[in-house]
Amino acid sequence: MQPGSELMAVEKLYAGKPFSYSEEWFKYVVYNPSWNPSSFNPDQDAAAAEALNPSNIRTWPCHLSAYRDKGGKLLLYHGGQDNQITSFNTERFYHHLLSSSQQDDNLDTFFRFFRVPGMFHCNSGPGAWVMGQGGGASAQGVPFRAPNNVLAALVRWVENGTAVDEIVGTKFVDDSVERGIAFQHRHCRYPSRSTFRGGDAAALGSWECV
Repeated sequence: MQPGSELMAVEKLYAGKPFSYSEEWFKYVVYNPSWNPSSFNPDQDAAAAEALNPSNIRTWPCHLSAYRDKGGKLLLYHGGQDNQITSFNTERFYHHLLSSSQQDDNLDTFFRFFRVPGMFHCNSGPGAWVMGQGGGASAQGVPFRAPNNVLAALVRWVENGTAVDEIVGTKFVDDSVERGIAFQHRHCRYPSRSTFRGGDAAALGSWECV
């Protein structure tokens, strides 16, 4: 897990007991309600879940060539303070696809990954996490255009062929749109990293994708 995730992860991952989502998956999908998580064997039980793969739910494909060949585009982002799924796994997934024997070297022509510092699981957190996701009140506070809104960025990529190299995240004061913008931050296309270049840390221009 990334530093900072412990703020929220104490509720599940760091709670001193099996992660409830994983326990329920093995109890009610892979095996049966009598399954005891203390008996978990990484080799045996992970293999059983992989072999079962109900409704083709597997989330670790070897390649996405069929999706790519149909003209599909994918923008993937992950919060650096995700309290349920480590963001390191998404980096591993990116490199897994990149090294696949059936995936060419042009992964970024249809698949782009952005790390979002200071964002919890999907949204919220101390960072500039608002990028139009969720469609709630916070999403209404940013314009529907790239690079401020991930959906707008995806639409532009699909319809006009213009991909984004960075997404601008917004942090509202106390997460309230009515109170105004606290700061904005550049979230960079992986493997680039948002790097502080000096000046006011709350100013968008003080950060650069390197």
